[in-house]
Amino acid sequence: MIGEPIVSIVIVNYNAGDLLRRCLERIDSQSLQSFEVIIVDNASKDDSLEGFQLSDRIRIIRNAENRGFAAAQNQGMQAARSGYLMPLNFDIALSETFLQEMVAAIESAPQIATVSCKLLRMGADFTPSQQIDNVGLLLPANRVPVHRGVAETDTGQYDQPVLVFGAMGAAALYRRKAVEQAAYQGQFFDESYFMWYEEIDLDWRLRLMGWDCLYAPKAVAYHVGDVHGHGRSKFGAQISMRNRWRMIASNECPRCLLKNIPAILGEEIALFWYIATRGWIDVYIRALGSFLSSLPATLRKRSWVRRHARRSCLPKYPFPIPS
Repeated sequence: MIGEPIVSIVIVNYNAGDLLRRCLERIDSQSLQSFEVIIVDNASKDDSLEGFQLSDRIRIIRNAENRGFAAAQNQGMQAARSGYLMPLNFDIALSETFLQEMVAAIESAPQIATVSCKLLRMGADFTPSQQIDNVGLLLPANRVPVHRGVAETDTGQYDQPVLVFGAMGAAALYRRKAVEQAAYQGQFFDESYFMWYEEIDLDWRLRLMGWDCLYAPKAVAYHVGDVHGHGRSKFGAQISMRNRWRMIASNECPRCLLKNIPAILGEEIALFWYIATRGWIDVYIRALGSFLSSLPATLRKRSWVRRHARRSCLPKYPFPIPS
């Protein structure tokens, strides 16, 4: 590879098995070849790092312990050499023109900080489908992220570029200048989140600072999703609840909070009922305790966010690209 890469792809590896090799094969066949790949391994116990051919454009950072997705992504992005940063899950298969379309989208306007792709679902054997996984993130009044188009069959109904709230962290592209501006205490993703909601938190900060997120329908990728099953576990429930509360406390404007209280409380009641019916009250209590213990640090972060905000609150997404 000659010169500086256009895109730095950062993959956090944790016992990925053969998925990592398959992901790298799709990256290697991209029409845009000016990229580097940084793999940050979170103390994997399997042989996933041995299943592919190393090249001069692949670097590996090995951690002695599992530092979590947010911290490992920060490691990779800080080591990156390019102006465009792409966090990428290892269970993703990119279409051949994916990088080319993502770069074209972010370069279409200077205020675009983030690009969201058309993400479709696929099986663990990398068999693609036409079922939508995500075509941009929305953040409704209850402050639970909505995966736009999820579970619908892709028939072209989302083939129009629009501005959305944010991009799913599984396959997003960021303008380095923007995320450096939005970094709190030097962290692009808040490392205290460990995993989940860290990209929503970053999206919120970027939107408040005046940066936009563009959905690029021509950039198509395929996603397996929740390979390790954390989303169905007590661990996943505890972290998701805690991180959502932290995200709201860090970013929500007072006026919007008052307006959204009925929707937020409605979501909390439904969530508590779901937790209670599964016999997971202990999970809720631990999540609440963790949130309350982190509240002083969260409020310091909130003060920083509000001081740097150019928008007092979020626009209503999605909406057309301004002419």
